[in-house]
Amino acid sequence: MAQLLRILLPLCVLGVGYFGFQFFNEEPEKTIRKRPPKKEIIVEVSTLAREDFRVRLMSQGIVQPHNETTLTPRVSGRITRISPAFESGSFFEK
Repeated sequence: MAQLLRILLPLCVLGVGYFGFQFFNEEPEKTIRKRPPKKEIIVEVSTLAREDFRVRLMSQGIVQPHNETTLTPRVSGRITRISPAFESGSFFEK
């Protein structure tokens, strides 16, 4: 009896699954959907022009540099004068 149940139970499960798939897979002929009539689409076209757009952003915080370097002289001594070209935040080359 157990041997027969071992063979018939999987076959019954597969059979029920197959017939259930066939039942739910069929589309009734009454529910065939028709496509709605095409509607005319109206499109407006305009040429783009470049403009300046100023944004005012009110914020608060601390501004910090991405990289910071400390300048140290190679010789000892006192600084007596600083060039006017040497400004805080300016760029320089080697």
